[in-house]
Amino acid sequence: MGTTRMTATRNGAAGLLYAGRQGKPHVKDAQGVINQRVLGSTGVNIDPKYAQQQMGVVWRQHDTKKRNARELYRSTWSWPNEVLDPRNPHDVDKALMMGAEVAKRMWPGYQTAIYAQADGKGHKLHLHMETNAINPVTGRALRAEQTSQKQLAKIADEVELENGLEPLPKLRQAWEKKPHAQIAKVAAGKYSWREDLQQRIQAGLADKRAVDWQTLKPVLAEHGVDVHVRRNKKTGAINGLSYKLNFGDHQRPVRAIRLGEMYQKESVDNGLKQNAAELTAEQLKDVQFGGIAAISELTPRIKHQHATTESEYADVDEKPAIHNIDAGKLRQAREAIEQQQQRLYERERQQAADREAQRLNRLKQQKQRAAKQERDRQDRQRRNREADGPSLG
Repeated sequence: MGTTRMTATRNGAAGLLYAGRQGKPHVKDAQGVINQRVLGSTGVNIDPKYAQQQMGVVWRQHDTKKRNARELYRSTWSWPNEVLDPRNPHDVDKALMMGAEVAKRMWPGYQTAIYAQADGKGHKLHLHMETNAINPVTGRALRAEQTSQKQLAKIADEVELENGLEPLPKLRQAWEKKPHAQIAKVAAGKYSWREDLQQRIQAGLADKRAVDWQTLKPVLAEHGVDVHVRRNKKTGAINGLSYKLNFGDHQRPVRAIRLGEMYQKESVDNGLKQNAAELTAEQLKDVQFGGIAAISELTPRIKHQHATTESEYADVDEKPAIHNIDAGKLRQAREAIEQQQQRLYERERQQAADREAQRLNRLKQQKQRAAKQERDRQDRQRRNREADGPSLG
């Protein structure tokens, strides 16, 4: 039940130096057992003691510095102390063995130096798996799934199961990202704007009024969050999302990918569809066109309808906030929204075309001025020669 993480660097020597440097741990062990920074090491297709020299030969052969290419992929794999104890040499050896197995499956044919450490706060056993981005034989760079955090987590889960460990649920690994600083602040009872943002977004996504992308923005605004949807200008397809708190001193936008899968386009879209599926047809109309003002008006009706076998329209007249919209009016409303979106798209396209025309016109004027200046210069030279008269040579 370990957690994994992967990053890349163009300074491979520095990455290897950090992972494999011997010495005392950063944080002193109260029990006095962990007195070395590196508890053990192993390697796949490399000797970890000479990893920097052996990988350096490959990097020089392929001019990675000159090409500013990535030299090293740095992966970490850590476990709670109750799962693998860094003070137990057997657990350290087991972690190194599992790390080597993951390297063989994840990066076959590549050089990977693996170092076991427990020098941080809490003294949790963790591995640094340093993988050469360049294959020493073929010269091919790591790509696709070999650089995927999700693929690394999948293989690590398989190896853990084979060695009697229960992997963490995916929700803990990829569904929501929480940096160590955020976790530490929450544990210490301090305010974390990132934690606050994530909780507010979750509350907004759970709000049953958020049934599509049009209703999501005002619902999140009520929960204190501004959402920005990035779209392709040509197709209108959603390219990505970013969020920010709309109050206080922490109004900094954060891309959804940095918060986790829960907050990204596909998951949000599925949540919106799920919210819409839980409403009756009449409730959905009212949510989309402003008939329901607050979730407090909607929730009791959902609970009531889930507990009764009556028709889904049985209690429509009980609350004035729920009103009927016939199919014709609904179609007209949808057509009006589509026409408005099309007009906005056409206006943006026309504005882009106007900006391009202005740019071309400025270039044309610059060329004309440059040509005129060149003609004037030549005229001045000609007049000067005429004024000087013939040479007295």
